[in-house]
Amino acid sequence: MATDSWMLDHAKLVFFAFMASVVASLIARTLGFFQTYSKNNVSVIRGIHVIGAFIVFFGIGYLIRLLLSLLVTRPQDFTIVLGAKYQIIALVSLLFFLILFAFAIKKLRPIFWDEGPATFDRFFKCILTGCLTWLIAFPVSLLIGQILTIISYFIFGKSETSQVAVEQIRALMPYPVLYAILAVCLVTVVPMLEEMLFRGFVQNWLTEKMGWTAGWILTSLCFALFHFSFIQSYGNIEIIGSLFVLALFLGYIYKKTQCLWTNVALHGFYNGMTILFLTFSKAT
Repeated sequence: MATDSWMLDHAKLVFFAFMASVVASLIARTLGFFQTYSKNNVSVIRGIHVIGAFIVFFGIGYLIRLLLSLLVTRPQDFTIVLGAKYQIIALVSLLFFLILFAFAIKKLRPIFWDEGPATFDRFFKCILTGCLTWLIAFPVSLLIGQILTIISYFIFGKSETSQVAVEQIRALMPYPVLYAILAVCLVTVVPMLEEMLFRGFVQNWLTEKMGWTAGWILTSLCFALFHFSFIQSYGNIEIIGSLFVLALFLGYIYKKTQCLWTNVALHGFYNGMTILFLTFSKAT
């Protein structure tokens, strides 16, 4: 009986996501969303830049974890609150040093803008485009994620494991101040950090080396696999599948608008809506 109820709930989600995807796609096509420009993003990134960016990312992350291990010598002293504080510090530090690295190699502006003007009007248009793209990216990623969940259920058995980041922020709900600060980081810092890494560095480099389609797909796959975790168990199938779809949209709008702020807006809006869902579902 419980299995029938589980299947019915997911079947409803699949139907809703499918209908929403069709409607959103038709509207987007009418508005010219799928019409891309002929020119590619200006390739300013080399392999050595990509390697340097990931060295900064993992190097700073390692130093933060090392500092935490020196300050917390006993496992029993580690708490959710302490972990959240260090996570916030780590995220802000990673973004700061990645921006510093991009500035040092003189690639910061080319990553965020193409050769066009960096005006407020264009910035606002990019932010708006990114937020509106969520209306099609979310139902499509939800559709793929739910289909993969049902398939993995029949193959491996039921798995309701959530994404690690979702579980982390859910655990902070009893601490409103930390919850709010981490939520802001997930909506602003994390999107900027990940978009600089994967679209700004990796996609710009791979599309130059492999061509647009291959570079776009491979970057999206790398982004999705970046969120793999053994803790998520078979939930990785749904999570990676849905994030791969999201990454395809992120890569596409980067090519279309040639402005990384569009990606930051879509990524941040996607995270923000997830956090709002968690907040209100917990409250009810």
